[in-house]
Amino acid sequence: MHMQIRRVLRLLLVLCLAWIVWSVLLRINFNYSMWVVTAAVPLILFMYNRKELDTIAKGITLGLIVFVLFQYSLRFQANLATPPEVDFVPLWIYERAVVLGLNPYDHASNMRLAHGIKLSEMVIEELNSFHPPHTMLLFAPLGLFDLHTANRIWIVFLLIVIAIDICLIWYIFERKRGITGMLFVSFLLLIPYATFMTVLFEQTIFIGFFMLLLYWINKKRTYSGIFLAMATAIKPIFGIFFIYLIATKRWKHIVSMSLCFIAMTVAAYLLLGQDTFNTYLFNNTIINNAPADYFTETINQSLLATIFRVTNASFVPSMAYFNVYFIFIGLALLLLTYIITRLRTLDDASIYGLWMMLALIVFPRTLIHYYAILVFPIFCIVKAKTPVMLPYLLIPPYYLLSQIPFQAGFISLALLYCAFLMRALLNVPDFRRTMRCKE
Repeated sequence: MHMQIRRVLRLLLVLCLAWIVWSVLLRINFNYSMWVVTAAVPLILFMYNRKELDTIAKGITLGLIVFVLFQYSLRFQANLATPPEVDFVPLWIYERAVVLGLNPYDHASNMRLAHGIKLSEMVIEELNSFHPPHTMLLFAPLGLFDLHTANRIWIVFLLIVIAIDICLIWYIFERKRGITGMLFVSFLLLIPYATFMTVLFEQTIFIGFFMLLLYWINKKRTYSGIFLAMATAIKPIFGIFFIYLIATKRWKHIVSMSLCFIAMTVAAYLLLGQDTFNTYLFNNTIINNAPADYFTETINQSLLATIFRVTNASFVPSMAYFNVYFIFIGLALLLLTYIITRLRTLDDASIYGLWMMLALIVFPRTLIHYYAILVFPIFCIVKAKTPVMLPYLLIPPYYLLSQIPFQAGFISLALLYCAFLMRALLNVPDFRRTMRCKE
């Protein structure tokens, strides 16, 4: 009884201290405070890897979660008053165009729908949807409501999806540890600054991640390919999982994924019309004629953008994806990932996580807004059993680098990818025998 009282008192003390520290940091600079809080992630990871979080660690974890959720609520209140113009407002305009029978890829009609909405010059110039017709079809119900009502519905929907994502990660990796596991999963997903940025702009990545998790939970069922098709419709980068299915010889999943995607394509074609499809494929400015800085700006942390910045090479935007280095390195990474998959030197979950990272490496935009799905491969490393701790030791620098907005995303992802390569190498029987001989 006395021990329980002491634990409760220690927990309350930690919460009070966290509140004081948090308040001081907020008065200095909010972004700085989020980076400091994120720095606690490797520490909690280390404590968690000892198989049991003690009371102080639990108190710190719970305290940080509570305060970050409080800050999230303040940001959502601001978004309710003024919907974020960078992501949600353009999405609503495109879906409004779909509902009204207009072409969402036509800049002139989008500008008419945006009349009366305060938008920056950057958003006005790029008010051409880069979302494929499948995405337009899936989120079309948003266009049935006015901007502020749609924003409220969207926020509630995203909060529900994020909560489900946390529950699914807990179910896949941590259900045996009960409340402690749920606390750790919530901490790992919600605390990092990258997640806050993603939530702030009300992006769809949490929905795509939800579909990836549903596939994994239902991977033994034939229809599970439908979830990968839905994920691809939401975020086309997930189309790379079609190659994953080929590499793992999941033929029934390939059939269900293909049939679902074909059905969505036909439905989108019939409902949106041929002109909309033709505009997206041939006349969309963002897709077919993006400016050069679209590929080289700092926010772009993909492999292609990194190559352009390192080589300082001149290029024609319409031919950007035909860069020799990009094709060579991209194919090499694809081949390496395919070989690791076929050799099966990693467990099934880790192979799935490896393909998630490959998708983000080749994706041509910012990585900080796609951090959420990397929680899956991070758990694969945390839960792994390897002869040495080297892969695990790469997680702290990955976390710290991944939270720097728009500067170090590619480097952080490369570190995490290398951690998986090390695990694959350490699991090769001949290499493990060599390690034992040296010891």
